Amino acid sequence: MLAIAVVGNMTPFLLISWGQQRIDSGLAGILMAIMPLVTLVLAHFLVPGERMTPARLTGFAVGFAGILALVGPAALGELGGAGETLLAQLAVLLAACCYAVNTIIARRKPASDAWSTSSLVLGMACLLTLPLALLPAEPTWPVGLSGGALWAVLVLGMFCTALGSVLYFTLVTAAGPTFLSLINYLIPLWAVAIGILFLGERPEWNHLLALGMILLGVGVSQRR
Repeated sequence: MLAIAVVGNMTPFLLISWGQQRIDSGLAGILMAIMPLVTLVLAHFLVPGERMTPARLTGFAVGFAGILALVGPAALGELGGAGETLLAQLAVLLAACCYAVNTIIARRKPASDAWSTSSLVLGMACLLTLPLALLPAEPTWPVGLSGGALWAVLVLGMFCTALGSVLYFTLVTAAGPTFLSLINYLIPLWAVAIGILFLGERPEWNHLLALGMILLGVGVSQRR
């Protein structure tokens, strides 16, 4: 559980928070989409019954192509660079690899229920991250937090992280790390859908194309 707290929570949260301030979200989405492919390779060697099959490889490739269709080919042109931009890309890529390793650790850990596992993992990750939070870039923290910001943190903490962790540990035990890793293909689709529903954004043709490709990739890789 300590390993999950470090590899699956503390480290990727910090890497993504730092990296996404320096690169576009589209490029970050592509880099994060590497996670299912890394999980596929690791699970093949480390998890019994999670063999790498042609159907899975095809499905993951189609899903990754759907991510490219969603964010647009222009995002690929931003790969590379130098200095802080390159470090930010490597940080997000390393975060994706951390998530892949975390699915293997979660699958191979000794048996425990999802609720106690989530509470212990998130509690340890909080204690490990707290010293960094107490060394802010601006000395006004936390006095300057508005009510809206606190509500946002509360919602993100309760639903997106706490409840999400319970579902995560339930799924990785029931369906395995390879299946669970496919959520990285679905996250951008939900982001687009929420933008349409709540922010008045208009869907483009590539959004619908990406939806079809990603769902097709998931279906091909998980036919059973």
